[in-house]
Amino acid sequence: MSDNMKELLAINRDYFTPAEVAKVLCCDPQAIRFKARYAPDTLGFPTLLWGTRVKIPRIPFLKSLGIEETEIKTLYIEPKSNIKQK
Repeated sequence: MSDNMKELLAINRDYFTPAEVAKVLCCDPQAIRFKARYAPDTLGFPTLLWGTRVKIPRIPFLKSLGIEETEIKTLYIEPKSNIKQK
């Protein structure tokens, strides 16, 4: 397993960024962003778009590379309420 893949697997989030994935795929992160927006079917893995931001879901991306990972490693923490208590 390459060092880039080990670094990617060490990331403790449910998603990857194009820059993180590009290291493993040996390509330009901007190419991933462009394809995610204009030709998502050509990537081979799903992407999520929020405005100009691109996120790549962890488990589907790893499955597209033949790596089975079923456990989600992050926890959702409720944001603090904006209501001030008196």
